[in-house]
Amino acid sequence: PELSSLSAGLLLLAVVVVVPPATLLSPRTSQFRATFRQKCQAFPETSQSCSVLLSMFEEAYVGKDPCNFPDEAYHPLFVENPFIHSCDKTMFWSDTKDLVHQFCKGRNHFVSLENSLLGNIMDGLTWCGKKSSKDTFFYLCEKCDINTVSSFWVRASAEFADYACGNASVLLNGAISKPFDPTSGAFYLQERLQCCATCCTWNCGSCS
Repeated sequence: PELSSLSAGLLLLAVVVVVPPATLLSPRTSQFRATFRQKCQAFPETSQSCSVLLSMFEEAYVGKDPCNFPDEAYHPLFVENPFIHSCDKTMFWSDTKDLVHQFCKGRNHFVSLENSLLGNIMDGLTWCGKKSSKDTFFYLCEKCDINTVSSFWVRASAEFADYACGNASVLLNGAISKPFDPTSGAFYLQERLQCCATCCTWNCGSCS
């Protein structure tokens, strides 16, 4: 009995779940819509029906090539759903996302892009469309530098910076030698340059 128990203990049953490529490539429209609506409805300052907002969002990318995707396609979203916080409470960040989100959690003093309606909904999500398809995909979207997700954040950053006025605050990571990359990154390319064009005064802080 002891030997039998030992032998049984040495038998390992390996269960391997093989996910067919077709499953990964299949659309996840219903799942994406459910997540979008859930995050939208949880936001306390939704200015319109979440279904209307979702429809507008889908119009930007569904049925279109996900690569070389123009950020201008998302512009109508921000026209119809403008930022509503006090423009001089705008908070930018670079390499301090988690800290900034904790700092802005109540949205009473400072507001980051991810604290806004569209920024909050899309934060952490991946999505893409495919040419001639009415569906949304988020597994194995084509790998390209300019895509539906990156273009959304480019447009969102530009709109956010354009909205800022007065004293614009930024929280940088003082523990690294280069708190922000002067040649790349959304903070420099979109937010800082756009905000300079609107005559903001910068309040810089750092954490280390």
